[in-house]
Amino acid sequence: MTTSLARDVKAVEEWAKEQARAVVDFVLGHERIAVSFTGLGVIASKVFSHTIRTLIPGYPLIDASIDTLTYHVAPYTEGLGIIVFAEKGTENSLIRLLDSTYYTGNHVLLITPQPLQQVKARLRGQQLVLVDRPRRILRQVLLASISGYEVADRVREKGDKALRFNRLRIEVHDYSSIVDELLSIYSSELRVLADSLDKVSVIAYTPTMESPAYYLQSIVLEKTGKLIPLVELTSIVGFVEDKVLRNSTIVLFSTTVEEYSVKELLFKSMMARNKVLELKIRTDPLTAPVYAIMLLEELMSSSR
Repeated sequence: MTTSLARDVKAVEEWAKEQARAVVDFVLGHERIAVSFTGLGVIASKVFSHTIRTLIPGYPLIDASIDTLTYHVAPYTEGLGIIVFAEKGTENSLIRLLDSTYYTGNHVLLITPQPLQQVKARLRGQQLVLVDRPRRILRQVLLASISGYEVADRVREKGDKALRFNRLRIEVHDYSSIVDELLSIYSSELRVLADSLDKVSVIAYTPTMESPAYYLQSIVLEKTGKLIPLVELTSIVGFVEDKVLRNSTIVLFSTTVEEYSVKELLFKSMMARNKVLELKIRTDPLTAPVYAIMLLEELMSSSR
C-alpha cells in the first residue's frame, strides 16, 4: 500500500523536475555562484552546496550567510549569481540583499514562498521560484538535489562521469520509488525518536548529514520549545571524552561511509552513560541527507 508520504514525494518530485531548469540555467549563466539562505532554507542550501561540491570538485561556489553576502561579498563582486533558499519571516534580510545586488549588478534567484509586497518591489527583474505548501521544506530540498545534479551533469565532460555518477542519475530523479521501503526499514528508529524528542540534549551529525540535523532541531523546537545545539561528530566526541556530556540523550545523523568514526562516539558515550539515538542512512552519502529529511517529514506528520 502506498503511503501518503510516498504520494506527496512523487508530486513534489515532479514539481522539482519542472522548476530545476530555471535553477540550472541560472547557475550556468554565471561564472561564479553563491548559495545562501534565510530561516529553514538552510536545509536545502546545505543539500545544494553538498551536491555541487561532491560532484564537481573545485567548482567556483561561495557558501555564505545572507548577511555575509550582503555586506562582505556582493559589494566587492560583479556578475555574481546568488541563489537564496528563503523562508517567511526573514523579509528584512532579503530586502537588504536585493538592494545591495541592485547597485552592484549581481543577480539573484530567490527560491521562496510567496513573498510580501515589499520584497516583490525590490526584485527589479531578479528571478523568482515560488515554493508553496504542502511539504514546503521537502520541495526546496528536492529542488536543490535534482538541480544540483543537473548542473553537474551539464558541467562534467561526458567521459568524466564515473559509474557512481550515472547510478545517481536514476536515484536522484526517482526518490519517490523508495519511500515506502524507507519507512519500513526505519520505522523502529522513527518511533524511538518520536518518543524521545523531549529528552534530546544534543543533535550530532557527520559532515554529510548537516541538513537533516537542522531540520530535527526545528522539529524539537516546535514540539518542545527547546532549542537544541547542533554539534559536528568530531567535536562531540571531544565533549563526551572530556565529560562535558554525561547522562544525556544524543541524536546522531550518519551514513555507513562514516561508521568507523561513529564507533568512537558510541564507545565513549557508553562509558559516559550517554544514550545515542543513531539514524544511520544506508545509501550513497550524496542522497542520504535527502532520505533522512523524508523520514523527518514522516516524523512531523505522525507526531502532530
